[in-house]
Amino acid sequence: MEETKTDAFSIDELKRATGKLLFANFLFYLFAYFIGLWAYLNDLEPSMNLFQMPEFPILLFGLSSQTLQKGFIWTPITSLFLHADLAHLFGNALFLIIYGFYLEDHKFSDKDIFLIYFVSGLASSLLSLPLLGNSFQLGASGAIFGMLGAILGWARKKKLEEKNRLLAAGIIFLIFSSTSANTNIFAHIFGFLVGFLMGNYSFIGKNAK
Repeated sequence: MEETKTDAFSIDELKRATGKLLFANFLFYLFAYFIGLWAYLNDLEPSMNLFQMPEFPILLFGLSSQTLQKGFIWTPITSLFLHADLAHLFGNALFLIIYGFYLEDHKFSDKDIFLIYFVSGLASSLLSLPLLGNSFQLGASGAIFGMLGAILGWARKKKLEEKNRLLAAGIIFLIFSSTSANTNIFAHIFGFLVGFLMGNYSFIGKNAK
């Protein structure tokens, strides 16, 4: 009997960059939540909500001009993995899977994907700082918009016909991720632009197909 091969999902795919970033986002959410629980048990947190990140870890790991000036130099990185609640986390995780697996399917290396995530995420957060006052930034959406921008920049450079479908997917993501009153739309824009430049000018994806 002739055997046929399918494109079924393999657990090995989670061992690549997208899976590692997903794991890091979920693991850091749990870590930060338990920091909040510790703070609550020690009367440093006024209340706890099962589905929402406590305030204490946001003050500790979120990015703002005020805390950065006080020496919280780790927050540009930790804020990329910190989420306000479970809906925020799962929404970003969904689009991280969509765009991350697209990059992997088109032979972008793990190094490429990590580079897009961190460069666009850090750039979007830091460029947003002067526009947000002392507001806190948290979440992976700036980095994920960077992944979308990199895909569109690369598709434009390669003159791929599917770039219009990718753009439509990006608009859906923008609408989906901008429904909250606390959305940092500046991070989305800056992340997208940085990612687009990386994809369009061959900073990443030299062996992509």
